[in-house]
Amino acid sequence: MSIGELKLPSAIGALLDIARMHPDVPSALLSRTLSACSVEGLDFFDAIASEPSLMVSGLGNIIEEITHLEPAQSVENLPESSDDERLAQALSLVESSDVQMRSEALKTLCSFRVQSAVEAIAKVARHDSEPNIRSLAISSLGVINHESVSRLF
Repeated sequence: MSIGELKLPSAIGALLDIARMHPDVPSALLSRTLSACSVEGLDFFDAIASEPSLMVSGLGNIIEEITHLEPAQSVENLPESSDDERLAQALSLVESSDVQMRSEALKTLCSFRVQSAVEAIAKVARHDSEPNIRSLAISSLGVINHESVSRLF
């Protein structure tokens, strides 16, 4: 579900691997998640359909007059870190050789909406040797639910 909330087309391969390797995962859940990550789930076709109407109504020349684009809405950056001792401990444990320790560290890190936690979790999602830990890291990023998470992938 967390992967679907991220709406990243790059996650489709991982979702297909999950379906193949874990037949116990409900197919309805995988289907919804795949749809959310697909091009249709990103309203790609809706954006394309609106262009011809601009051209027909004589507004096509306005595109040539655009000199810069501004973000649709400003995104507040996450704080860099926190003084909380639990964060510091989780950041150190996430690199432990013990799988259970890394798992617990990820569960703790996702409760901190700070950039250092996001970066540590993303590193685990990309590089951990255990598939279950990588999956937990991706889910943890979904829990944080911030714009900076989608920029990592």
